[in-house]
Amino acid sequence: MTFLHADGRDLASPNQNSLVVRLDLGTRHLLLMGDAEAGGRADPSETPKPGSIEADLLACCQAALKADILVVGHHGSRTSSRAAFLAAVGAHDFIVSSGPTVVC
Repeated sequence: MTFLHADGRDLASPNQNSLVVRLDLGTRHLLLMGDAEAGGRADPSETPKPGSIEADLLACCQAALKADILVVGHHGSRTSSRAAFLAAVGAHDFIVSSGPTVVC
């Protein structure tokens, strides 16, 4: 287990305190993004906003981001998972945490 982001300061948004963890399971790697964001709502083709967790991770540790499976940040919303970040991770499987599905 490698912690790629852990910031315990009192920040404006609790999402900025999200832990980002890479689990190495033999030859497989799983990247857990928590509620990490790339900035405000934006098109996925835009680059992560400077100072966001995705931008910080791209700047500091691209090699450590490589993973087979990505649990996408912030529930896969438009505040996370920018194309540049997804390309750096290079995952082939993705998990999106979301609420229950209601069938009527």
